[in-house]
Amino acid sequence: MLRLSEQKFQEEIAYLKKESDRLTADSIRLAEQAERYRSLATEVEKDNAVLKETIKQEQDKVQRLEIHYDKEHDWALMRIEEEKDSHRQQTQHEMLRLQAETARSKQAVDLMQAKFDMMSRQQEVNRDRISELERSLSDEKLKMAKLTLNEAKLQKELNAKDERIRTLLKKTNQKIISK
Repeated sequence: MLRLSEQKFQEEIAYLKKESDRLTADSIRLAEQAERYRSLATEVEKDNAVLKETIKQEQDKVQRLEIHYDKEHDWALMRIEEEKDSHRQQTQHEMLRLQAETARSKQAVDLMQAKFDMMSRQQEVNRDRISELERSLSDEKLKMAKLTLNEAKLQKELNAKDERIRTLLKKTNQKIISK
């Protein structure tokens, strides 16, 4: 039994030794990891210091820009007022010019309207004259058609008479030859 206990203790010692080795390895690994974290923390602190300085510089820059912007804004407002005054004057001059041009255009339109009215009356006269000429032309065409028809009838009669003359001549010639 003593042997059995001794063997059990030996196994327990071997197990504990393995566990101790494993824990030592874990401890070394965790120590290395802690060192890496400390190193990272140091780098992050350095980066934070750089970022804080950058933010401070940017804030100073923004403050300078705001001051500059305010000055520019005031100057721009003054320029806008000057330009508005100038534009108002130009608009007034342009309006007067356009009113004069409108008056001239109205006179031109009135003159054109008078010409148009006169041309419209002339066009009516011409339209009436064209209608009259078209009626005359129609009448002439009708007369021409009747004449052409009469000519065709006369030609037919003439052809019939020519044929009759030829027939009579032929008969006469035959009688003369037969005698």
